[in-house]
Amino acid sequence: MRRFRELPAWAGWTFPSKALYALALLVLAGVVLRVLASESGWPVLPVLGDSWPYAAYAEGDPFANPQHPPGYSLFLALIGIVTRYVGAFIVLQHLLGIASALILFAAVRRLCGSPWPGVVAAAVILLGADQLYLEVQIMSETLFTLLLACLLYVVARALEQPQRWWPWPAIAALLVVLSAMTRTSALFLVPVIILALLFARPRPWLPRWRSLLAFLVAVGVLLLGNASISALSGNPFGITPSPGWHLYSRAAPIADCTQFTPPPGTAKLCEKTAVEDRFGPDWYLYHPDSPALRLFGPLGTEDDKFDAFGRQVVLHQPRAYIESIIPDVVAYFAPGTYDPWRSGKGTDIDGQLSWRWASFPDETQASTQRGMETFFSPFDEHRRYRVINAFYDYQRVVRFGGTLLTISTILILIGLFVGPRRSRIAILLLGVGGLAILILPIFASNYIGRYTVPPAGPIMAAAAIAAMSIVSRFQAWRAGRSAAPASSA
Repeated sequence: MRRFRELPAWAGWTFPSKALYALALLVLAGVVLRVLASESGWPVLPVLGDSWPYAAYAEGDPFANPQHPPGYSLFLALIGIVTRYVGAFIVLQHLLGIASALILFAAVRRLCGSPWPGVVAAAVILLGADQLYLEVQIMSETLFTLLLACLLYVVARALEQPQRWWPWPAIAALLVVLSAMTRTSALFLVPVIILALLFARPRPWLPRWRSLLAFLVAVGVLLLGNASISALSGNPFGITPSPGWHLYSRAAPIADCTQFTPPPGTAKLCEKTAVEDRFGPDWYLYHPDSPALRLFGPLGTEDDKFDAFGRQVVLHQPRAYIESIIPDVVAYFAPGTYDPWRSGKGTDIDGQLSWRWASFPDETQASTQRGMETFFSPFDEHRRYRVINAFYDYQRVVRFGGTLLTISTILILIGLFVGPRRSRIAILLLGVGGLAILILPIFASNYIGRYTVPPAGPIMAAAAIAAMSIVSRFQAWRAGRSAAPASSA
């Protein structure tokens, strides 16, 4: 039997029958919740303002979007060949949500050998009020969650079949690039996958290096191809949209040009306003009075200059840079600490995911619908406020983030050093990988509360694996202590 397929000694937790029954009930509950979610606002809830750019660039050039990667707009354009009715897209997203839960269940079971952490992961997707909220809108999270689940499944297959050293790593590389085209943060999974491929087995070395080489070569070729397609379509050569602007938005609130020489052409970005009186990153990206928009033009213009300016701030003001990031990182774990009143600072978890905003249709939502109709067929939106309010009450009880995220992170950190190799590799891939795509983007962009949704399932699965490992270790310790007096007697 292959070493990676050996099961941890989790007595009673490796039998699948009860877990499969639980999964079936979760799927049934997930279907019911999705029917109700669609009833809350049919054919779609155009609440979040990012919906219309996704739609608008699906009608035009998805690679030209300076704010979002092209993947989700390409997905809309592909389905748009068949239909432009927005209700069909929402139904499809519900199906993708259920598929994501099942694929993630299969991935977690292969990674850890027990079905129960997979049930936990599936439950987060099938029952999550935040997940449902995003599925009834034109937002990229549903597609990204599916691609993430598929990627984790393929990496699990690569880990358990080292003799097939190139097919599964190559498919994993393709899914990494597709995921990054949907949400750039997927690139932070690359080093985590590398570590998993390297350390999943103690020996021999050759299969590990062959699989790793296949993965890295495929990732490099596919990323180069993606950047080349962007350049051929008349857009900048690169894999991320406007990285310089986003780094500038993170650096501008703290930039002190007396501590460095501004790069050529960027001196006019320097400000005399006291740091404590400046606005947040979103203001520098989107507000017409931002120095960037006022002096350089629309988002994405002369991106290399903004990148050079942001790098100088980071290099010469590292302490201020880290101090500006810490509150945003903490906000994921303690949402109550987040200050929503500083203009342009970002949007907290409620501002992005709360069902209550659907109870207050306004001109912003009306303009979002008009923007969406540049791609979708015109539609009349109907809301059932009793259902919306019921989901809001449900959401206040069933939500990942804050306390659950904090507990999960603590368990993951302990689980990396407890238990058999297989469980630790699973925790690395699911837990560290999930935390990486959640937290690391803050270093070059902004805090956005809804980013907790796609990695929630993997993080919770890793926490469940860690909890099982800790319990098993405690049981073994107790058994050892009980056996010691008996042997001495």
